[in-house]
Amino acid sequence: MNMQNIFNFLQNLSENNHKEWFDLNRKWYDTVKADYLSLAETLLSEMSKSDQSLNNVDVKKCIFRINKDVRFSKDKSPYKTALGIILTPFGKKMFLGGYYIHLENNQSFVGGGLYMPPNDIVKKVRNEIITYSDEFLRIVKHKDFTRTYGDIDQRPEIMLAKVPKDVDPSSGIADYSRLKSFTVGKHYTNDMIFSKDFMATCVKDLNNLHDFIHFINRGITSDENGGI
Repeated sequence: MNMQNIFNFLQNLSENNHKEWFDLNRKWYDTVKADYLSLAETLLSEMSKSDQSLNNVDVKKCIFRINKDVRFSKDKSPYKTALGIILTPFGKKMFLGGYYIHLENNQSFVGGGLYMPPNDIVKKVRNEIITYSDEFLRIVKHKDFTRTYGDIDQRPEIMLAKVPKDVDPSSGIADYSRLKSFTVGKHYTNDMIFSKDFMATCVKDLNNLHDFIHFINRGITSDENGGI
């Protein structure tokens, strides 16, 4: 795979985001698409070694079309200027936590979790956090997790205004129980992406999310009382 080829194309596309340019450069895009698929296949293969829930996942369900859905967007430019790969047990259309890699000039990152799920899913994950608070805190306070990602995203717009009534406001999970989205991320510079150690570093960083993601998915797939 040629990461430089991917980024060169995305940079040029961002400066020429219209159908006429894309049509003229379709052969270039075909090489980028092949590199993109190769990257996804390699990443899925490597991650499957440590996470058996990814075995037998169709790689085509882990990647995204470059065409944008502009029906409800003020920005009518037709193409995405970033590429993403998401690794979940059943592909990108399931509401399950997963590993994610985002490729964009100077704005790349790796991470994962579960971004802005429906309210019923939020409640199940929240209940898992409250029911198994000690386990959850061990996961998100583990040195490998915090060294890689710091903490879960806690921007005000993705949190409840108040701590739920059944949670002690002074407890260690108080802020986590307010979450409506459950994600972490680590910024990658372009130099990190182009490095020969990129794949090894990426896999190592994503593996540090294993327990976090499986905790989320256990909550989603459990009964209403939490747990399996």
